[in-house]
Parts: sequence; C-alpha cells; structure tokens
Amino acid sequence: DGAGEAGVRPASGLAADASASARRPPGGPDPRFLAPRSAAELEVLQTDPLLGAGLRDTLETLLQEALDAGPTTDAATLKRRLAGLMDRHFPAAVRERALALAGRYVDYREALGTVAPPADLSDPKALRASMEERDRLRERFFEPGEAAALFGGEAALDRHTLARLEILQDTNRSPQEKARALQDAEDALPAELRAARQAYATPQAVAEQTAAL
Repeated sequence: DGAGEAGVRPASGLAADASASARRPPGGPDPRFLAPRSAAELEVLQTDPLLGAGLRDTLETLLQEALDAGPTTDAATLKRRLAGLMDRHFPAAVRERALALAGRYVDYREALGTVAPPADLSDPKALRASMEERDRLRERFFEPGEAAALFGGEAALDRHTLARLEILQDTNRSPQEKARALQDAEDALPAELRAARQAYATPQAVAEQTAAL
C-alpha cells in the first residue's frame, strides 16, 4: 500500500489474507500466510467484469487524475471529482458499481493513514499485528471478491514474506527443517508470483545464508 497510494494518506507496510479464524500450530507459521487464493475468489475474478486484472491500478490512476485538478486531502472533494472521470476508465455497464467502489477506496485510503507501521520490521509479531489491523479495514470497506481483486497478489506475497521470516527465526528447527519449510512456502505461491519473485529471490537467499553464517 505504501508506494502506490501517495496523495491521500501514508500507508503501512504489509497486508494479510482475510481468513481470520485459522490457528497457528506450535512451532510453525500461521497457515493463513501460506494459503493461495480460494477457488471462490478466483471464480469471482474471472466472471465479474468490474473485478478484473489491474483494478487497483485503475483506481490509483483515477485518484491521480482527481488530484491533478488540484491538491486536496478532503475525501468528499475527491469523490466529487471521481464522478466526472469514471467514463474514461469503466464501461457504462459497471459505471455505478465502479463509482461506489472508488468512493470506498478513497475512504479506505484515508482510514489506512491511521494504521501505524510496525516499529520493528524484523519482528513477526509486530508485522502480523499491523497486517491484521489493515485486514480489518479491508473487511470493513470491501466485499471479499473486491478485496481479492484489489489486493490479492500483494497479500499473497506479504503472507509469503511473513512465513519466511517466521521460519528463519524459528529456533526449534534445524537448518534442514528450515530449508524444507522455506521451499514449501515457495511452492505454495501461485505460479505467476513465483515467476515475479525470481528476479530477487537469489540475492535474498544469499543474504539469508550470509546472515545464518
């Protein structure tokens, strides 16, 4: 949320998957942070003409166009400006839904500015607390399918990052057990996200091995 949401309020660092009921097994990472998108989420994304790929980028572009008319931090002003911009980015069939979603996205962005980032980015507990607080905001402003379209890829990578951190800091595991758990976490990522990670996965692994030595 941080890099892509400038202009309304600053954002905190990580996002969590919205399944709030899973329990963490002793000595292992929270299973929420290894789970891919559900079949129901994928079906919604494939069948709903509004919730397609690039939805969040489109909303960010709309916000930037609204801000180009003059800097403002007033949510009501932004929403009024958005209403006149919708036809540039959404077909008539989904225009009203898109406008309502864009309005809630503005409200979400404003509320997100109240979420304090974790003081220690190397502390899994602090990261999880921040992620779960942001999770609650997403549940408050968006339906599950909307949240999946807006944040699904980011949330999967965030879950993966937190899972890796928990595994690496688990003093109850041997180096071999950590290596297997890290590979399991990698395999749990959707194929497209595994491919996106390849550009930086090798330098990251080298840094982790150096730290372990």
